[in-house]
Amino acid sequence: MNDILTKTELASLLETQEAPCVSIFLSTHRTGREGGQDPIRLKNLLKLAEERLEERGIHRTKARALLEPAAALSADPDFWRRRSDGLAVYMSSGRLRAYRVAYAFQEGVSVADAFAVRPLLPFLSEGGRFFILALSQNGVRLVEAHRSSAREVSLEGFPTTLDEMLAGGDRREETLSYHSGSSAGRGEAAAVFHGQSGGADKTLHKRDLIRFFQRVNAGLGDLLKDERAPLILAGVESEVAQYREVNTYRFLAEPPLVGNPERWTANDLRERTWELVRPLLSARTAAGLARYRELTGSARISDDPVACLSAAFQGRVEALFLSVGKECWGTIGAKGMEIELRDPRREGDIELLEKAAAEVLRHRGDVYVLEEGSMPGGTVVAAIFRY
Repeated sequence: MNDILTKTELASLLETQEAPCVSIFLSTHRTGREGGQDPIRLKNLLKLAEERLEERGIHRTKARALLEPAAALSADPDFWRRRSDGLAVYMSSGRLRAYRVAYAFQEGVSVADAFAVRPLLPFLSEGGRFFILALSQNGVRLVEAHRSSAREVSLEGFPTTLDEMLAGGDRREETLSYHSGSSAGRGEAAAVFHGQSGGADKTLHKRDLIRFFQRVNAGLGDLLKDERAPLILAGVESEVAQYREVNTYRFLAEPPLVGNPERWTANDLRERTWELVRPLLSARTAAGLARYRELTGSARISDDPVACLSAAFQGRVEALFLSVGKECWGTIGAKGMEIELRDPRREGDIELLEKAAAEVLRHRGDVYVLEEGSMPGGTVVAAIFRY
C-alpha cells in the first residue's frame, strides 16, 4: 500500500504498466455504516472489471488471476482500518498498487491498454493539494489535504514522539549542552554541542527536542522526495521555530498555524490552515499562467490541440493546461505523431487529453486543471514547451 501518491510515484506506475490495465476509483468513508459497505463496493467494482476483461477476450481464469491481489485487499480487515476520502487501485499483470487520497472520487472502472489518470488530475495538478505537519513532542502527524478533505499519512521508519526516540537510545551524552548553530532549511546540524559538566534539565530537553525534529525532517525528506506541494507547520510557537531551524523541505510555507495541534483532527487542521495556504495554491496557478503569457509570440507556447498533444507524447511539455471536464477523442500514431482528432468519436478512439496529461506527469512536467474561462486562448488545452 502506497500511502502518498506523488507525481514521481505516478510516473513510476505509468512506466511499468502492461496491458490490460485495470483502474478502479471509489469514494471511501472513514467511519459509520457507509464505511462498512466500502469493501463490498470494491468487490462489486472488481466484478465489473472482470466482466470488462472478458469483453476484451480475456478468459475468466486469467481475468480473476489478474484481479486476485485486489480481491484479497477487499477482504483484508487491516487494510480497511485506515481510510481516507478516496481509493485508487491499479492492476496489471499481477501487479497491484493502491492509493488512499484526500479526495472523493466519482466511482468508476477502466479496463484499457493504459492506466486511467484523469480522476487524479484535480488532486495532482499544481495548486491541488497541500501538507500540514502537526508538531508535538507527544506525537508528530503529517496530514495530506485538499480543499474539501484531509487525511493523516502513515509515518514509518522514524520516531514520531520524543519518548520513542529516547527509548531507542537516540540521545547524546548528558554532559553535553546545546546552543543554536544553523539557519533554516540548510540541512545542516541545527545544534552545536560543547563539553560541560552537568547541565540543566531544560537545556537537555531542548537539545533532545531539536534532535527529535532532525529525525522527523530526515524521515519526511524521504517521504516527500520530489514533492512540490506546500507544507504548513502547526504547533506552539517555540516548537515551530525549532523545527524551522532544521527543515530542508524546499516548499515550507509561511505563516504557520500557531496553537496546540494535539487537540485538532486532520479536518480541523485543514479548516484552520486553508485560509493560510489558499493564496499559495492560487499563486502557483497564477505563476503558470503568467509564464505562459510571458512567452506569447514565441514558439515555446501553443493552444493548438494537435501541437500540444503531439509535444506531450514526445516528452516536450513543461506545463500542460487542461479545461476541467473537457474531452478530446481521436487517435495517435507512433512517437506522438499523426494525431487525428474526431468529433463525434468513433469506435477505437482514445481520450487524448488524459493520455497527454499522463505523459506530462511521467516526464515530470506540471499539469494545471482550470475552469474553462481561465484557459489560455480559450481552448480545451494549451502548453508551454521545454524547447
